[in-house]
Amino acid sequence: MKSLCNYILEPLNGRLYDNVKTFDGGELITSSSIENHTVTNRYAKVLAAPEYLNTPVKPGATVIVHHNVFRKYNDMKGEEKYAAGLIIGKMYMVDPYQVFMYKNPGESEWTTLDPYCFVSPIENDIDLHNGSEKELYGTMEYPNTYMNKLGIDKGDLIGFRTDSEYEFNIEGKKYYRVNSNNICLKV
Repeated sequence: MKSLCNYILEPLNGRLYDNVKTFDGGELITSSSIENHTVTNRYAKVLAAPEYLNTPVKPGATVIVHHNVFRKYNDMKGEEKYAAGLIIGKMYMVDPYQVFMYKNPGESEWTTLDPYCFVSPIENDIDLHNGSEKELYGTMEYPNTYMNKLGIDKGDLIGFRTDSEYEFNIEGKKYYRVNSNNICLKV
């Protein structure tokens, strides 16, 4: 099966939600709410890349996707529904702008897709706020090609606009997905 302009994906490990944690050999469900976007599965396997999109993402790649790709919801009548991209079984048709990062088969490093990049938060150097992170600053971890052209590379300290960051947990580490247009300075 191929799509002209969209990816065809399936949730990695067949799960729509990443809400089960293992402790001492047992499992604990951390959230039972389908509305909780923080526990939706954000990992997917690429079954087919878009036919008419020049993309470096290959079939079999693991990708990081938007939190609503596999999310269930309750409609106006209170009936449980699957995400709009569901084709059949656990196959989903996904817009390219909902795919943020990929790792092709045989690769060990993540690569971002324009216009997105991933930033790790940094510790607050002064204790003026309740949070332990320095707001609106971070370390560039996964720059995209546009950022590289502007001279922003992995490891650079950067600043970004208010409310432009979106939290992701990738391989056990916290990152913010930020659109390139919202990166406003290199420190």
